Amino acid sequence: EFFWRVKALTVSGQELNKSATQSFKVIRMDRPVLTSPSLEQSLTFEMKIDTEDADLKGSFKIAWTPVEDSKKYRYQIASDTQFQNLITDQWVEDVEALSPLLFTGQYFVKVRAEKDPERFSAWTETHSVKMIVNKEVRPPAPVLVKNKIQFNPATSETRTPSSELPVPNLSWQKPEGITQFKVQVAKSKNFSNSKVYTITSDQFDLKDYKPGTSYFRVFSMSPRGLASLPSEVGTISVSFLDPKIIPMKDLVINGSDKTLPAPASEMLVGWSAVPGAKQYLLELDKTESFENPKQFEVNNTTVPILLDKPGTFHVRVTALDLNGQALSRRSPLEKFNYIYRVPLSIPLLIEPYDKTTVFLQQDTDAFVWLEWKTIQDAKNYQLDISISPSFEKLTLSTQTKEPRYLIKGKLPPGKLYWRVRAISEKEELSSDWTGPREFSILIKGNETFQ
Repeated sequence: EFFWRVKALTVSGQELNKSATQSFKVIRMDRPVLTSPSLEQSLTFEMKIDTEDADLKGSFKIAWTPVEDSKKYRYQIASDTQFQNLITDQWVEDVEALSPLLFTGQYFVKVRAEKDPERFSAWTETHSVKMIVNKEVRPPAPVLVKNKIQFNPATSETRTPSSELPVPNLSWQKPEGITQFKVQVAKSKNFSNSKVYTITSDQFDLKDYKPGTSYFRVFSMSPRGLASLPSEVGTISVSFLDPKIIPMKDLVINGSDKTLPAPASEMLVGWSAVPGAKQYLLELDKTESFENPKQFEVNNTTVPILLDKPGTFHVRVTALDLNGQALSRRSPLEKFNYIYRVPLSIPLLIEPYDKTTVFLQQDTDAFVWLEWKTIQDAKNYQLDISISPSFEKLTLSTQTKEPRYLIKGKLPPGKLYWRVRAISEKEELSSDWTGPREFSILIKGNETFQ
């Protein structure tokens, strides 16, 4: 900071008057340094254009080093070194910018930092850019390996690693240097309402194929996305694919009271998808002739069906198009049974009580009664004894008609576990096992007696 004032002096040097003291500051401010474009840089552009008469223009990046505390920067582009013919004169808050689109020619760039309208740095050194903008050459079109594809999903054995089910495979010869392709598929020859797929290899599994005839063509894509002319048009003829119902296991519901009617229960029915199908018509009937079927229109390939009572049921499904018309034939019939049954009750164990201890005077055969409650309609009772509560290794397994059993054989000393279940005339109606109950055998003179 500097201070100054003015004095009025006589001819002889006598001071007559002096002004008030004023001050000013001299501040050194760094200027930015252009990092892009480099000094005397020459750039050649290849532009992707869609029409022959499109303007061939390109743009380049301008970048510079930051200046501390600068709020914004001003950059200029001109077609002359004196910057008389300015092309752009802009302010930005960042340290880089993009030039406008420019024709082939030589351009000059400079930048300065600005802290406020009255404080700014010197301009950077002027850099020149020589731009040459050319039209990008289209890549060569692919050549189809096979232009007529016949495909029957029901009989095809063709599979590629990327597909889980048989699908039509489209392939073409890969032009040198091309790594990306676009495949266009449509139901019409003029490719209206077409689907476009981006592919990075020379073949493609068409998973969402549609029944009937479809058309396809392939384009090579340059690294910047310029498409080649299309390949020749190929056709895909897909035989109608009939849906197939997934085989079903019988629906088995266990009840607990024979006096109550069977409850209404749901059965999930599923089937294979038909490409192009918008809906499916599922039919359900107790007769194979489907004299009076229940019908369900669904938008996916599964539906839960409510069955009001047990019986044998037959199902079939048809794929529908957008207008509700049949797109396939009816699927083959599938049938299943809704079975309602009330198993025997689980026996109630009576004696010995849980954790009972049986003392023996000597290591002889034990006489231990095991008893449980009688279960109505039980044909037999199954009894298991084991040294582990999981019954992995059985010490005894037997059946008896009576709701009790006398153990007469020799039992190992220590803890034992027993369980029982009621056996029905029909095995599927037998009861579940009781929970394990524990008792112990202690023998005098044996370690287990202590």
